[in-house]
Amino acid sequence: MSSGHLNDPARVVRIDALTQDHISQKLRVTGRIRLYDVKNALVCIADEQDTLIVDISLCLSGYHSYPWLHEENAVVMAIGYLERFNEISTDDDDTPVFVLRALLIKEQRGLDLAVWNKAIELSPTHRHPS
Repeated sequence: MSSGHLNDPARVVRIDALTQDHISQKLRVTGRIRLYDVKNALVCIADEQDTLIVDISLCLSGYHSYPWLHEENAVVMAIGYLERFNEISTDDDDTPVFVLRALLIKEQRGLDLAVWNKAIELSPTHRHPS
């Protein structure tokens, strides 16, 4: 994890805009659940065709139930630190695989991802992927 503080604000980023520059930064991302690996506490979230692996092991608690984790297409928001995921290799070594080590993941029922993404695009700090 980053040497930053847990109370530092998270930078809002679209999944399709993630780059090596975001590694070790605290980020806030949204997407739809595509897959939940219960054994490894990993969730694959997607926004259109782009996907991100989210490690939710720090978020799970025996005192809470998370039924929405098992709902494909449930919209979630996750906050955490981005790392390179070395456990998966791709055919194209130039394409990094990232994992977000989540500090928080919450269902966002009713969140319109298209509106969310448009708001990010209109943000003065947004840099679209090249």
